[in-house]
This record gives sequence, structure tokens and C-alpha cells, in this order.
Amino acid sequence: MLLNLSILDFVIVDKMSLDFKSGFSALTGETGAGKSILIDALSLALGQRNEGGVVRLHQDKADISAIFDIKDNQEVIDWLKENELESDNYELILRRVIHADGKSRAFINGKLATLQQLKELGESLVDIYSQNSHHSLLKLSAQRQILDDFGGHSDLALKTYNLYQTWYKLHIQKIEYEKNTQIYSDELADLRDKLRELKQLSFTLSDWEVLQQDHAMMSHGNELIEDINFCIEVLEKDETAISDRLHLIQQKISFGDY
Repeated sequence: MLLNLSILDFVIVDKMSLDFKSGFSALTGETGAGKSILIDALSLALGQRNEGGVVRLHQDKADISAIFDIKDNQEVIDWLKENELESDNYELILRRVIHADGKSRAFINGKLATLQQLKELGESLVDIYSQNSHHSLLKLSAQRQILDDFGGHSDLALKTYNLYQTWYKLHIQKIEYEKNTQIYSDELADLRDKLRELKQLSFTLSDWEVLQQDHAMMSHGNELIEDINFCIEVLEKDETAISDRLHLIQQKISFGDY
């Protein structure tokens, strides 16, 4: 239910605050009195696209706020909770600030929001039956709701919805479990293949140690080749005593460093 509509510097309205009571309300007046301006302002607060030229002459911006009582609108309450925009009470405040350059900002319960969020809420709050305005009767969800209410099956529909949500959650978990089971099976099969190959090699601990030593020595193959070439070069020289040259060779061919 709409509780209040406040307008500041919108078209020809400098400042206005209109309170609504429970029940039927009617706005009357002659042509040009401003009835359509109120509807246009409310539409903008509900997320309608701004076509420009709505800021009052010589002003920087227009400010529109609409306050709703949502204690009986569970759809809106759930939406606000899902989007982390709920308030401490059952009042919903929508605000739209439109600048003279056409840019605008939207707020829901005092928090910055998108225009799309305003529009989503607006479709669950108000029906505006006028040219180029949305109608809830065109929404499939609204048609189902009307049909359930007419047939007296609202409680059954809610129960079915809750059961479906529970089933869907379990369905997603089942898919994840099946996916993880397949991954586990693939990994187990791969490990079994590798284990079978290792068993065929008949490796012992001593074989593994020897293999490690050979691997360490071969990993230094380039260094070994360089050292051997150095030894050959030393033997070919005759500037120093043979004992000194043999000592150098002994140092190079020692495998203790590999």
C-alpha cells in the first residue's frame, strides 16, 4: 500500500507531500491541474525510464520519494531480503533523484540501487493503467497468482513452492555428489594402473637408491664432460711437473662431488 508520495522540483511542482489512507483514494481536478504529474512522478520512483525535461525550470535536480507499507506483501519482503535491502520495519522507501543533465540515481531504503531493481520492485507494488505503462496482468506469475487465489489454492501453491525449493536443493547436491564420485573413480583407476606398472618393475629399496645415485651423476653429465676435457688439456701441457698435473686431474675425476 502506498503511504506517501513526496515530490521536489518536478516539472511544475516545487514541493509536495501527499499522504494516503487505507481504502479507496481519488484525485480529481480539471485538465492541467497536475494529476498526470503525480502519476508520472510515481512511475519514475518505480523505475520507469526518464525521457528528460522533468526537472523544474532553473533547478539542478528533481527528487521523488514513495513510501509503501509492505507487511502483507511477502513477495517484496523476500526480494528485499534476497538483495540485502530490507529495513527494520515493514516500510519500504523508494527514491529517485534526477539531475537536469538527465542523469539519475536510485535508492531503496536509503541504499544506492539500480534502476532495474526499482523496476523489479515496482512491478510487485503498483499497477499503473495508462499508456506506455506496465500491467501486472501480462506477467505469467501474476496470472498464476490470480488463478490460485480464485480457486482457493494459495496455501497449496505455497506448499508446492516450498517443496520444489527443497527438491531443487537436493537435486543440485545429488549432481555434485555424482560428479565427485566420477572424479574419485577416475583417480582411483589411474592410481591402480600406476601401481600395477610399478609392481611389474619389481623395484627394491636398494634398486631405488642405486637409481637415484645414477640419476644424480647423469644429471651432471655436462660438467663431467667439461672436466674430462680439462684433464686432457692438462696432460697435453708440459709447463709444470707431471705430479702437479696428476694432482689436478685427480681432483677433477673425483666423483665425490656428484
